[in-house]
Amino acid sequence: MKLQWETDYALRCVLCLALKQNERVRAVELAKLVKIPEQMARKILTRLCDAGILDGKTGPKGGLRLALPVERISVYDVVCCIEGRLCINRCLGPEGACTCSGVPACGIYRYLENLQEQIERSMRAMTFDRILAQNEAMVMPAGGLL
Repeated sequence: MKLQWETDYALRCVLCLALKQNERVRAVELAKLVKIPEQMARKILTRLCDAGILDGKTGPKGGLRLALPVERISVYDVVCCIEGRLCINRCLGPEGACTCSGVPACGIYRYLENLQEQIERSMRAMTFDRILAQNEAMVMPAGGLL
């Protein structure tokens, strides 16, 4: 399983806005802060706004900010916004394409289903307040990053 570049960018945008608290940040500035192409940032930010993760406002005092408190936004929310529902194997997808010709009680299916549930549970538990706390723990007393 490999997350798309867009998902990595989206996670970094949300983290950056979490660090900015309730301050509004323009898309062009956010793209520079997280070092991603502006056009890609705009596409991602639109999707995050549509999903209710970000709040966007136009005009002179416009910009983006989190639409929810950091403890209510999880990695899972952002990943699903960009990637869609997590599916580590096609047999677990909406079409349920079985690669073993419908072998009854397929142990592989059961294993992958359990693995997918564990990944989802972990991603749902990792909220941006927890990520911020981990970031703070990594900052050295002199203000540098480890």
